[in-house]
Amino acid sequence: MTSCESSARSTRRKTARPAPSCRQVRLQTGLPGDADATAGAVDAELAEGVLTVRVPKSERARSRRIEVKT
Repeated sequence: MTSCESSARSTRRKTARPAPSCRQVRLQTGLPGDADATAGAVDAELAEGVLTVRVPKSERARSRRIEVKT
């Protein structure tokens, strides 16, 4: 039994309102060529139903400061 099913059963016992719907969502997307997608570099967080994924730029793509001699 999934957590959605158990939540729905316990909700039906307490009130006459239907339980909140539960769904599974699958999204697959590509990353730009300058992304550093190594396992240690990617950070993902799920908070209040919002998935935030952070993928840093590779060292080669990061901005750098070039000194100009005058």
